[in-house]
Amino acid sequence: MARKTHSFSIYLLKDTFDESNSLVAGHKLTESKPGKATTGVKKVLIQKGIAKPPWWKDFFRLTDPLSQEFQGSLVFIEAGGRHFALSFGNSYNYLREESYEYDFGLRVTLNCIDPDKIKNTDSVSADSARRQRTQMPSDSDLTFFDIDSDMTILKALAGKVRDEYKGKIGSATGSNSLRITSPVDPDALSSLLEELVDLYESDTYQTSFPSIRNIQPIKDPVLVSVLNDALVEAIKGKSDEVSMAVPDLVDYRDEVFADFTGAGKSQRYDSVSIEAYYEYLDDNSFDFSTLTYEILQKHRARLINADDEPRKGFSAHRCFVYEATLQNDPAVYHCVDGSWYRVDKQFLEELASYLDAKITPLDLRDCAEHLEGKYNEKTAEAIGIICLDTKNISPTGSTNVEPCDLLTMRDERLLLVHVKIGTSARELSHLFNQGTNSVELLKTEERSRAKLRDLIQSEGKSGDPVDKYQDAVGTRRYSVMYAIITKKEASKKSKNLPLFSKISLRRALRALEDNMEVPVFCGFVKDNVDRSGTTKKRKPRKKK
Repeated sequence: MARKTHSFSIYLLKDTFDESNSLVAGHKLTESKPGKATTGVKKVLIQKGIAKPPWWKDFFRLTDPLSQEFQGSLVFIEAGGRHFALSFGNSYNYLREESYEYDFGLRVTLNCIDPDKIKNTDSVSADSARRQRTQMPSDSDLTFFDIDSDMTILKALAGKVRDEYKGKIGSATGSNSLRITSPVDPDALSSLLEELVDLYESDTYQTSFPSIRNIQPIKDPVLVSVLNDALVEAIKGKSDEVSMAVPDLVDYRDEVFADFTGAGKSQRYDSVSIEAYYEYLDDNSFDFSTLTYEILQKHRARLINADDEPRKGFSAHRCFVYEATLQNDPAVYHCVDGSWYRVDKQFLEELASYLDAKITPLDLRDCAEHLEGKYNEKTAEAIGIICLDTKNISPTGSTNVEPCDLLTMRDERLLLVHVKIGTSARELSHLFNQGTNSVELLKTEERSRAKLRDLIQSEGKSGDPVDKYQDAVGTRRYSVMYAIITKKEASKKSKNLPLFSKISLRRALRALEDNMEVPVFCGFVKDNVDRSGTTKKRKPRKKK
């Protein structure tokens, strides 16, 4: 008869944390005294729920005696020279976010999971902080989960463990914490935790998952401190390279808003964003010269419902997305979810060599307009080409897809020109994807080609070689131009782009040139506009 298993959510505390300093201030947990001592247990804290009726009882005027309450517990255990916090219920919310190792659960899971029996992955795209959860209906290997090892950071992994661990662990899910099922008895739990420490410190996952960590996490506390200081300086200067994103998957089925705490009263915002955070600090007359990383850890971004009730909260430092370089260091460092990742020198050199050979001078006019749309209009008029900005070629009922911003002929091919102001990683990723999506649609969908023919006919001016345009559409002869408007020196080529924009561009180039046999021209347009202070702020709504 199989032994009964239990589920455990396990956090590995950092070296300087234990049961005495790992809890948030003002927590409402109470200490419990077990009737019998358990090996390794240092302290047990209880989260006592208050019984109350669900909201829908009064809403539907029900008279039945309905009530519900949620109980939880945090159990602190010492094992193998390390301290752990085991969370039951939602008591993990009372752990200080800086108290535990962010990669413990994922790394242990990578080291014990069967690589052919993966069920679920959570990932974040480093360039845009886009999050994705992928589940398979049956046991699968990682190739089925579409993980791009060059720019995707794996955040969670779930599946069945390898045979040698089956007696102690049933299934494993790893993220910040490790969630396992196990038949272990109470006094053997500390021995299991010791084995988990060994798994955490092991590098054997690199054999089973050789490409999973092309983006390497930084663990050196001295280097992390230097990078954190670089982030603080970028925020103080309100650098365009800093953005914010919610560091978790969110259920958006209900209306969700955002606010901030830690520096004073907050208004209600539509989302967590760097603009909202700056405005929150400005509203509370925060002195940016006093900003430190410790303050970023104390400030919190919260998701709230329409009644301003908190749903989820995160330390502000976990929400920042930023790319840093250090003097005399060839590596690039990327901050996401409160952790730093490094891309090594050899990969960067290969990437730069590939892209610099592709980036060329462009024969477009300099930019004197504040808005992309105006630049596209004026450029079309100035050099006699067609402007298709905001037009749509997707089949009826499908998501809108712009064919391009500007349209002309080059080398007997229809040249689709895509324009973007600035070098924000998020915006550039959209630009490069737009180019590949447009060509793929025009290559494969007759209805899209028909729409493009109609646009050429309606938007073309007297003197335009409309017949040549139409002939190129019919024979599917296309080329693509990416025009990036920036004040940066064009001669610096790929150095002008953020790391993950470089990776996005390389992927787009390979898709277009290698897979679809479409020539690509990529380069920079000189920006003659003073854009300081031109970012339009949306006034947030006042809380009720």
